[in-house]
Amino acid sequence: MDTLTPMAELANRWGVTPNTVSRRLAFLGIKPERRGNLRYITASELALGEELQHHLTSGKPLELFQVPNKSEGGLVTRQVKEVGLVTRQVDQVAAMAAAITAAMQQPPPDPLRCAKALAEAAELGVPLSSIELAGVVGMAPATVSSWLDGHSPRPGFRLRRQKAGVAVWWIVERVSNADAIAVSKSNSPGTRSVGFNACLTVAAVALPYF
Repeated sequence: MDTLTPMAELANRWGVTPNTVSRRLAFLGIKPERRGNLRYITASELALGEELQHHLTSGKPLELFQVPNKSEGGLVTRQVKEVGLVTRQVDQVAAMAAAITAAMQQPPPDPLRCAKALAEAAELGVPLSSIELAGVVGMAPATVSSWLDGHSPRPGFRLRRQKAGVAVWWIVERVSNADAIAVSKSNSPGTRSVGFNACLTVAAVALPYF
């Protein structure tokens, strides 16, 4: 006759709480037999529980413990989902590390990108939408939409604002150094010319680019 061990003794035997004992037995697929007020496990079930105890005390995770499959007599992994989750987490960490490494290896952004893009737009002379111009100057479309006609996104360039129905289009123009200085001064807060100097400033701003 198979020797039976009371389930109540397992907590002291393994140095764990009764709840932990219940979880371990459920993990192992063991259903204790109730006799009166106590529940018992068989000697073979106790041996399996001892194997799990040794597995855990050696520092190995619970999900990697292999439980005998009673129907087939082989060893199967009970926690396939947990192992799969751990594998996916490892893959995600590896992917993040690879992405960070790739980003660190990328060359720094071109500091002349905006100037080159404005020069190309001025050379082509094609109208740009606010979204397209935002991509050229590297700003938000809402910021670009707030600009007025004649705005200079940087020295050497001037924007012409045009409307076609409800749509707003922009033409990028090159300006000479003298024009750029005049536009910069006229746009500076607190700077105001009067009399003959004001006429000279307006005339300088209106000079065409050759």
